[in-house]
Amino acid sequence: MLFWKLNTRGFGLSYAVESGYLAAKSIMENSSYDELWKGSFGEEISRYHLKRKQLARLNNEDYEKTIGEMIQRYGPQISVERYADFKSSSFGALGQN
Repeated sequence: MLFWKLNTRGFGLSYAVESGYLAAKSIMENSSYDELWKGSFGEEISRYHLKRKQLARLNNEDYEKTIGEMIQRYGPQISVERYADFKSSSFGALGQN
């Protein structure tokens, strides 16, 4: 989701705030910081990492195919909401595993 939903996390700012809170909590409660952050947003980070690896493998042809499919599906202009729907679907080269 790094590419897909990073906009909902403020490009990392909310991770910084949340991880600061979790660091303080781990110190105050003498608990594992790793367990706290992994329980809080570890799955999300893993998904982002996987999508980033997928994006790194794309070439220009994949990009053009994806843009073409977006235009066919939504027309030449797209709202943010519809774009978010497209990104989270398995439609197009960007959604392929």
